[in-house]
Amino acid sequence: MWIPLCLNSVQRHGFCLITGSTINRAIGLEGLKKQRQFLDEKTGRKPQQEVSAEMQEMFDHGTLNEINAISTFVSKFLPAFHPELSLYEEGCYIKKANGEPVLLISPDGSIRNTEAEKIFFGVEIKCPFPGKIYSTPVNYSLPHYYVPQVLRRWTVSMLIQI
Repeated sequence: MWIPLCLNSVQRHGFCLITGSTINRAIGLEGLKKQRQFLDEKTGRKPQQEVSAEMQEMFDHGTLNEINAISTFVSKFLPAFHPELSLYEEGCYIKKANGEPVLLISPDGSIRNTEAEKIFFGVEIKCPFPGKIYSTPVNYSLPHYYVPQVLRRWTVSMLIQI
């Protein structure tokens, strides 16, 4: 069972062992070495490593530009193609094991029918860092490293059951 919870981004940090954005490392999809390092840091066996300046710049870019993506989506896309739908902001949800919070998911939103509030789509916004060499500015398919995060997001929204 998923428990809805309202936490700001500062409160979310360190609240749970795993978050939507760290699930790949936690389940070993980035390799055993990174999984072991992640679990050692999260359980307190080793000190947490600092995020590189380059990675922090990418994270900051995504955080700062998410509002631009949301604004474009609700002011341009939805009115033109789906005026009967609205974007709903989501809080965060936790999954507990043995009474302890283990997994925290904070979806970016959901698209719902304005009248019935039925969820039609889950929203997970990504703002790629500009200047990546040899990359297409648009993804035509879901990059593999987002799959676990998106699947967990769908589970929370009850769009599908996993």
